[in-house]
Amino acid sequence: RMTEGIRGLANAARELAQRFYDDECKILRTGEPILDREEPGIDREGNPICVSTTKVPLRDEHGHMLGLLGVSRNITERKKLQAEILHGRKMESLGVVVGGISNDLNNLLTAIMGSISLAKIYLPPEDPAFQRLTQAQDACNNGKEISNRLFHFAKGIEPVKKVVREKKAEEATRNGTIMVEM
Repeated sequence: RMTEGIRGLANAARELAQRFYDDECKILRTGEPILDREEPGIDREGNPICVSTTKVPLRDEHGHMLGLLGVSRNITERKKLQAEILHGRKMESLGVVVGGISNDLNNLLTAIMGSISLAKIYLPPEDPAFQRLTQAQDACNNGKEISNRLFHFAKGIEPVKKVVREKKAEEATRNGTIMVEM
């Protein structure tokens, strides 16, 4: 396996060397420079890197081409930082979208819960419809909780954890579980 890795590295180095040679021949033939071209490279240890390459024809005072002047700079770290910045911007945009969705969902659930509460006023608690409305109200509360988690995620805020109900907390403690609300 080590031999395969060395062979692969040698092939990659050979391909890069051929590409550099072809570029240099083209510059010598046409006189057109390569300016700040980003391209793959390999460092001294054989690791892949990204380089910014500039190659220009070197001329004498009469304009006759004498050779080439080439400079390659390792820009791997800069490329990594740019990728991290881009990722951060994408996450920020995602947070804005998620925050908006969370807000819209909360508004819808609030309206639904208001209608449920109003409907329950006109029903006796033993009515099956009252019990279904109570279940719907519980589902809305769960939805609001999910919406709040989304909101906290979007804003990068750690949600506050608290015990849901004292009675349930006592039962949970006896059962060896801990109930928290996020």
